[in-house]
Amino acid sequence: MYFRTLVFSWESLTGKRDTKAPHLRIGQEGESLAAQFLRKLGYKVLAVNVDVGAHDEIDIIAVDPRDRVLVFVEVKSRARLDDDYVPSLNLTKEKRRNMFRAARRWMTTHNYDGGYRFDLIGIA
Repeated sequence: MYFRTLVFSWESLTGKRDTKAPHLRIGQEGESLAAQFLRKLGYKVLAVNVDVGAHDEIDIIAVDPRDRVLVFVEVKSRARLDDDYVPSLNLTKEKRRNMFRAARRWMTTHNYDGGYRFDLIGIA
């Protein structure tokens, strides 16, 4: 049996040169898929890739209509599924600390004092 393999570069398909490193592209695609997933669940996505302070970022800020809370979402993406290396393994103690700090800064800046939670979406 013969399979024909076709490989296209990003540049040949879009006319634009892709200068992003592969891990950054995978992360960006994962965040886009996560936002789509949340919208399908009925969430209102308020923002994606929010810079907070000099070094912190919140991947997605959304509102869960059922629980009526603000949701700070961290997205971890992998190029392929591997049972020994799931995306959630990269949610380190330091990353959790940074997420909490970023969320506090965002809530302070926006005078938000309602309910909130943190979610993790892993994509592989």
